[in-house]
Amino acid sequence: MPVDDYFFDDIFQGGTITEERIDAACTRLMKLAQSNKEEAKKADRLLKDILLLGIADGLAADPQGCATHYFTVAKAALGEPTLLDQVKARFGT
Repeated sequence: MPVDDYFFDDIFQGGTITEERIDAACTRLMKLAQSNKEEAKKADRLLKDILLLGIADGLAADPQGCATHYFTVAKAALGEPTLLDQVKARFGT
């Protein structure tokens, strides 16, 4: 699935950015990452742009919560270690 500027439109079109919508976008991102890692990275950059523009335009329900949620969930969707994974690896818990 090629990534273009409309990849997440049906998720974010005409609404507030919420953690639930970020989850839906990251689910799509995870499915894409399983088949095409490079396209998934492009989609991740697009999602980050959507989030940052939404925060700047006042469209995020909870700007700090959405940003924190994005940085946790998007990394996991791409198969990258999250901060929690890094702590567990370092301290063996």
